[in-house]
Amino acid sequence: MNRLSGKLVLVTGASSGIGAATAELLAAEGARVCMLARRAERLNRLRWAIVAKGGLATAVIGDLSDANQVASLIAEAVDGLGGLDILVNNAGLARPGPVASIDDDDIREMANLNVLAVALAIKAAVPHLARRNGHIVNVGSAAGKAPRPGSSFYGASKAAIASMSESLRLELIPFGIRVTVIHPGAVETELLDYLPDGDAADRTRAWYAAQKPMCASHVANAILYTVAQPASVCVSEIVLRPSSQET
Repeated sequence: MNRLSGKLVLVTGASSGIGAATAELLAAEGARVCMLARRAERLNRLRWAIVAKGGLATAVIGDLSDANQVASLIAEAVDGLGGLDILVNNAGLARPGPVASIDDDDIREMANLNVLAVALAIKAAVPHLARRNGHIVNVGSAAGKAPRPGSSFYGASKAAIASMSESLRLELIPFGIRVTVIHPGAVETELLDYLPDGDAADRTRAWYAAQKPMCASHVANAILYTVAQPASVCVSEIVLRPSSQET
């Protein structure tokens, strides 16, 4: 339908899961998409798949969890695109565990990628977005809306995204920038593949399986819905869960 024809889009965490599905869908709708992630081979394979279907895509390789890289990575992406209309902050990780035994480094990793990287990416992108009445989409989590035992720090990182998003929505209205936060429930992605070994990870995997998780494309469709709205409409928040998920 080419609902995003001419739009310039940056998707972080685009090498798999929600990020990859979003990049493919938005490119199919006519956007020129830049995909940012660490895994070069994955990104390049996805870029060629998009191009083979007639889409427009570029890739930037980098690690957003390194705070010193964030601004330069955003600048590289914007330079490659020639501007920026839509920033999709999707990169994130989950490291569940009870407070008594969770590793300190796991807490730091979640804080760095799930919160700090998002904040720094937005700060770097706002001047570009303001030139084009842009749109920020932050991928949070239902875990930030409905806390669960053993997921305190992950849930807190995603609750921070919800608070940040609403504050930014209000702050950026005068600049013509819309802000949306998407809160997915259980989604079938690679996120679970990177859980540390142990009882907490086993319980998390079992819980996810019991929810009959959504596909990444379901979340990508929700993102498309928000960014395809006219400039006069801001979908500020969406929560989507598998039909069988209670919290």
